[in-house]
Amino acid sequence: MSKIYVCMCAAALLAGCGSANGRPQVLEPVDGDPAFAVLSTDINFTSSAISLLDEDGEVLADEWLTSGSVLPILVAALSGDVAFPTKQMGDGTLVVIDRFNTDVVSRFDMATGGFYGQVRTQGTSSVAAFSSNPHDCVFLSDSSAWVSRYEPSFEEAPEPDVAGTDLFEIDPTAMVLTGGRVDLSSFNEEVDGVTAYARPDRIARLGDFLLVGLDGLSADFTTALPGKVAVVEIATGDVEGFSLPGAKACGTVVPVPGVDDQAFVACRGISPTFDAVEQRMTAGIFVIEVDGDGVASIVRSWLPSSDPGAANSVGNIVPLNDREVVAVASGDFATTTDEAYVLNVETGDQTLVFDVAGSFEIGQGAYDLESELLLVPVSTEGVRLYGGEGSTFELIDTVEVSQSAGLRAIVVSSLR
Repeated sequence: MSKIYVCMCAAALLAGCGSANGRPQVLEPVDGDPAFAVLSTDINFTSSAISLLDEDGEVLADEWLTSGSVLPILVAALSGDVAFPTKQMGDGTLVVIDRFNTDVVSRFDMATGGFYGQVRTQGTSSVAAFSSNPHDCVFLSDSSAWVSRYEPSFEEAPEPDVAGTDLFEIDPTAMVLTGGRVDLSSFNEEVDGVTAYARPDRIARLGDFLLVGLDGLSADFTTALPGKVAVVEIATGDVEGFSLPGAKACGTVVPVPGVDDQAFVACRGISPTFDAVEQRMTAGIFVIEVDGDGVASIVRSWLPSSDPGAANSVGNIVPLNDREVVAVASGDFATTTDEAYVLNVETGDQTLVFDVAGSFEIGQGAYDLESELLLVPVSTEGVRLYGGEGSTFELIDTVEVSQSAGLRAIVVSSLR
């Protein structure tokens, strides 16, 4: 059940009904210091719920924000296709991204329940159906954040605000569009007579540059560009591409903890027939470094195609250090077992953390470097808590959060 302070109308809210620091109070204040957010989504992509945990993994607020949290000042209620930014702002606020056909970014203050606002990630220039399908948001300052707009426009010469396939700037304090844009459509290519689009996904800030993962997929998602990421200079918006040999669908970018100029890039691979064996032939994980001049290089890499006996553990990566990640090998229709491994990208060594029956049961986890606490969500269980590091992880507990019937996935995001 959604914990909302009910105000009688939008005018009352905007006037400061239960306001905190001048912002409308729309959610119940959280008693404690949230360290992790847990997103649960049902199997039909129709509803979502967000719960908050403390640094020990204890539940502070179950279902703090849900798809039932309908408020008159929201552009849209929480949908069933929701994501967290790769890295939250770390200032006590929670940012939530509603993706395909909702196309909004929302920001809430957890301590007060205050509402910063909600901004659409596209303009109104086009009357045609267009969804920008925002996938990530990277925060540079109080007044600048860049959203990756995954979906391309299929119109000829669309206006910039509805073009897609780009980075689009918002002001995360005022929660408005700034008009800033970095066009990534130059990476679109024809592959066997089919247009494959850049489709920017996850973003990491590395010094004065942004490293942007590119899925590079066609309209029907069966054709892909050769693996590539984009390096964007923040000050100028200049863009350079960087190739990842032997890989495709390289949209996942996650910063290396404690290292300012490196990020992991996970490429899930592609198969026109969605064949798992074929898909692993273009899967892989890379550690990319971007120097002070914006020059990218591969520091280390691992391709499952070069290691036939290895599991295809490239999904839902959680970096532990500059060499190791927790990564998931998802079951397929023939082998319905999900496996979570500690993978050393330099040596290719894999250590099984745990496995569960079923396909796509293990969701996106999180790791706190300081406390050495690993959180791995399992849709049929809740959130597993592991202590230790690397191959020495030991199960501490499993934390249950409220789950809808027919749960599809759980995602854990660090708030620090």
